[in-house]
Amino acid sequence: IEVLCGSEPDDMVESCLRERIMDITSEDCTKQVIRLVTEAHGDVHLDPVLLRACQKDIGYLCGRIVPGRGNIIECLQGNEAQDKNSLTKTCSKMMKSRVDMWSNAYKRAKQYDSALEMMDDLYKSIDSSQ
Repeated sequence: IEVLCGSEPDDMVESCLRERIMDITSEDCTKQVIRLVTEAHGDVHLDPVLLRACQKDIGYLCGRIVPGRGNIIECLQGNEAQDKNSLTKTCSKMMKSRVDMWSNAYKRAKQYDSALEMMDDLYKSIDSSQ
């Protein structure tokens, strides 16, 4: 944590680790970050950076969607797939960043059987958004 994200404020360390998952060398730490990525994909409220970037979009486009199980992420991805201009630029940029992060987490999870199982639903979501 100190090497990769030591300069980050405390409330940004988790986000930093998720974004730098390919640089983590510890197996235990990698598995924990994979868990964090998977949980945040299932509930956007566990990813405060994405939530801030997409707050308006979520309210406007996904306000009637029941949170959890990746429903909000799927709503945002579905709207963007239908119309590339449906999301605000800030949200669209963050979603692209998150798709990269989710892809990297999946690549790392393939190295560990126990972590790979957690990533199955996440991979399906990434695959359908590309």
